[in-house]
Amino acid sequence: MLTRTKTSWLGKAFFHHRFSLGGESRYTATLFGKPENWSLSQLGHKDPVVREQFGARLGGVLYDLQVGNAFAPNPTKFTDRIIDASELTTHVAAGSATLRRNSERPADGVPLESGDAFVISTANCPVTLMERSGAEALALHTGRECLIDRILVDTGRPTPGRSYHSICFSGLVRLGDPKSTKVKVFWAEPAHRSLYDLDDPTYGSFNRKLYKLIVDRWGIACAPKKGNAFNIALPELIKAQCMEMGVPATNIDLSHGHQPMKGTHLDGTPGKPRNLFVLARRS
Repeated sequence: MLTRTKTSWLGKAFFHHRFSLGGESRYTATLFGKPENWSLSQLGHKDPVVREQFGARLGGVLYDLQVGNAFAPNPTKFTDRIIDASELTTHVAAGSATLRRNSERPADGVPLESGDAFVISTANCPVTLMERSGAEALALHTGRECLIDRILVDTGRPTPGRSYHSICFSGLVRLGDPKSTKVKVFWAEPAHRSLYDLDDPTYGSFNRKLYKLIVDRWGIACAPKKGNAFNIALPELIKAQCMEMGVPATNIDLSHGHQPMKGTHLDGTPGKPRNLFVLARRS
């Protein structure tokens, strides 16, 4: 049971948005950024003071948002895997709240029912919500290597254990009806922050393969080029992949797809401060 906190963290959110995807289901999307570090890794910090302080802060957020089940799958491996809530068997205390996790089964998506929330600490990767006909909904971590199988690009062979090139494909296959699926994308790093040099002495060969795949399969808008380097526009790539699977363009919302430059953490290097994103299904 959640208990009241003295601080209203919701009032400190960088962004708080109530919305639907056109059906009866309702959602909130809430983003917390600077100056705090919101990395969920602090729940396992060796210093008990750090664990306690961060847990209390996170618990306050979940109380303010009135979250029932807080799901935080382990997204560190960048997979195409969607984990069922029943597999999130580790309960981690966050103040008076509890996160459901499973560090031994990396995954980048989870189904959401009424009262559930997807909780993730992000820096430059977007989160994507998919909903089929106002019924089943999925929350997905859609970082670059969740959308593109790096080993497949480099070697022509898929990553062992990976079923689909993109987690978007995993989600849409699971939902089963792309034409009635709605998609909304949140908070990708601005594309111009990451350049891929086609002549880089170390990564040039891979970058050229990556560029060709994206442009040939999903279009130049997903990989805008500047000189002899290119960016990856992740929201546009998500849209193109969903359309490839049959989702109508009019069902895909990118209006919150790009993260603002100010007020949020954008450096995804391990150990750097991160934002907190809570995507909650209300009904």
